Amino acid sequence: MDTASKNNPEIPSMKTRFPIEFFLMVKVIVTLSLWSIPLLLFTDSLFVFLGIPTPAPSVVGKLLGMSYLSLCFGYFCGMLRIRQGKNADGIIWMGLISNAGASLFLFLFIISDQWNGWSIIGRAYIWFSAIATLFFAFGMAAYLFLSRQE
Repeated sequence: MDTASKNNPEIPSMKTRFPIEFFLMVKVIVTLSLWSIPLLLFTDSLFVFLGIPTPAPSVVGKLLGMSYLSLCFGYFCGMLRIRQGKNADGIIWMGLISNAGASLFLFLFIISDQWNGWSIIGRAYIWFSAIATLFFAFGMAAYLFLSRQE
């Protein structure tokens, strides 16, 4: 328990105060809506219409979409474990590594200026993805750090 919680049992612990369950729910919604479902269901022509290059071969994009869907299942299992009062740190570590790595690669892509031919929608999508994954990585790191302080 953190110091305030030790001195006053009415104050919840840091794990209780950090809204990790809500945070994971937002992560699942963002991952499904921005990354998994588009890769699994969008046609090549829709990507072209949006000004985003299609993954080639298209099976690679479908596999990536399925990987994102699998991560969402992991986050959902983490939410269930937290609701049951069980430890979900392994799942949080999974999310931290996934999001930190994705953010790093996205920002490297941005600063290397490799997106000639991308539309403004495609560029905004990449910027949002880079910032969102950085936000999720920091949130998961904060949760893990704060929960260790108890």
